[in-house]
Amino acid sequence: MKSRHRFFPFFFNTALLLILTSPEYEVYASSIATGKSEWEGRQDVWHGFKRFHFQLDNRKCYVVVPTQTAFRKPWIWRARFPDFHYEMDVELLRQGFHIAYIDVANLFGSPQAIEYGNKFYQYLTKQHGFQQKVALEGVSRGGLFIYNWAVVNPEKVSCIYADTPVCDFKSWPGGKGKSEGSKASWKACLKAYGLTEAEALLYKNNPIDQIQTIAKARIPVLHIVSENDQVVPPDENTYLMFRRIPESDRKHNFKVLSVKTGTKKSKGHHFQHPYPNRVVSFIVKNTVYEGGSINEKTTRTLKQIKKINQTIPPINYMPNPRRLKHLKQTRHKITRGGNLRVVMLGDSIVNDTSRSQWHLLIEEKYPACKITKITSVRGSTGCWWYQENQRVQLYVTEQNPDLVIIGGISHRNDIDAIQSVVRQIREQSNAEILLTTGAFGRVDPHNDQQWQLSIDQEKTPYRYQLQQLAQNQNCGFLDLRAHWGQYIRNSDKNVDWFQRDPVHANDKGEQILGNILARYLAP
Repeated sequence: MKSRHRFFPFFFNTALLLILTSPEYEVYASSIATGKSEWEGRQDVWHGFKRFHFQLDNRKCYVVVPTQTAFRKPWIWRARFPDFHYEMDVELLRQGFHIAYIDVANLFGSPQAIEYGNKFYQYLTKQHGFQQKVALEGVSRGGLFIYNWAVVNPEKVSCIYADTPVCDFKSWPGGKGKSEGSKASWKACLKAYGLTEAEALLYKNNPIDQIQTIAKARIPVLHIVSENDQVVPPDENTYLMFRRIPESDRKHNFKVLSVKTGTKKSKGHHFQHPYPNRVVSFIVKNTVYEGGSINEKTTRTLKQIKKINQTIPPINYMPNPRRLKHLKQTRHKITRGGNLRVVMLGDSIVNDTSRSQWHLLIEEKYPACKITKITSVRGSTGCWWYQENQRVQLYVTEQNPDLVIIGGISHRNDIDAIQSVVRQIREQSNAEILLTTGAFGRVDPHNDQQWQLSIDQEKTPYRYQLQQLAQNQNCGFLDLRAHWGQYIRNSDKNVDWFQRDPVHANDKGEQILGNILARYLAP
């Protein structure tokens, strides 16, 4: 069985902005021992990490190597000014990321720069096994490169982080708006693109013109800007880009952090970074977990749970006495005492179930048992996604679980995918497995056309097939839809009384799910 490695929490010297607390997302990784270096060329040290210099197509390049490499070899591609606001990159190195840089400084994101970038990407992914999706970081004029490269290669980008980015070369270096621009850089920019000034003013392939491609690809974007930036004014760069994105995409995929004032010397363009921890969390979430998350948080106390339970009708669910026949080790650790590691795998419904803090109810009944609840989830995602690209290893088996609970409403009725995940878990660990049907979603238990109590091969084919899979694979099985629906149906409340929106449970609904699960697992 593979071991789990949690990389160091955030820590920076007080000479930096602040001491960072543990990130929301931590990189769980297989340790790759650093033996003989795979890199050749001149070597030096960058903030305590080995840096290797080389050339590709006569362009200067370097890679900074972490002490331990995170799972699937994630990396950050810095574009221009790679030493500016470096504190996030240092922390990402600590968490197992590589940092890569190619010098295309005076090409301003032109087609020639993109061509060099494509070769650089191919070299790192093909020759050195870097992860296929890269986190792009661009500072100032680096914004031109990262966006123009992402537009050509959207499927290769995990996320974009941009620091006071140039999003329209007419703003800077052109100086055709509020910015004073730079005559020398404007001349170099026109040469790089092969444009006359008249042609450049009509050019429609700046990042602000192509942001729809990024939005359509659903690439998460995070910018930070200075409100008094006179060099790259946010109104004609970041905020103009933001306004061109459909409102529905702004909320989820494009976020802007703001600093009120930059330094006087830099005309507002430079500032001390106030949010490095948020940047690190953003990159880890979207690069390592591809938009999902893994956490062990306990967000409510037992006292808070009991207070919520007092506001809802009593839960009278009585589980089958033989339900734990395939979960013998789980039963033993709960009843006899010991540490029980439980991974909950699925979607936002599974996250809601986890947020009930059901494990505290079991620990109260069996105080010798200590449960570590690990929530491995990604919104609207089921086993059809987890089965691919070693995600079972990342989301499940790297956490060293004793029990894996697979649930949610997002499996698309794909029994084969669930079976694939079960098989991979069994191949990689000794964990027991509990399969659960989904609850909540757009189902009203009061509606006979949407819900029924019993499992029927014809009327409830997915629940039937999941039950059969559990029997055939010696997994536990909990028909959460039946018991959740029966509870609501027997109560004097409409289903929306237990919901925070048409799909998800509120704190009362979460306790229904949590109490049922706790009673199922606790003998």
